[in-house]
Amino acid sequence: MVVDVNELAKGQKFMSLGAHVVSDDGNLLAYTTDNTGFRQYTLAVKDLRTGEGAAGPRGESRVGSLGERQ
Repeated sequence: MVVDVNELAKGQKFMSLGAHVVSDDGNLLAYTTDNTGFRQYTLAVKDLRTGEGAAGPRGESRVGSLGERQ
């Protein structure tokens, strides 16, 4: 399992996985979650090689959507 939504939902009243996209090299996964039910998404990046969150700014990174890959 790449993103365990049940784990993300612990302690939350609501949790929904939004958009998700894998980097071209297959090493990173960018995904959004909504824990409000009002489509207020938070962006997260996961290193697929280690399973850990990628280093960098975290927390209140609110986004509307992830861009479509072409």
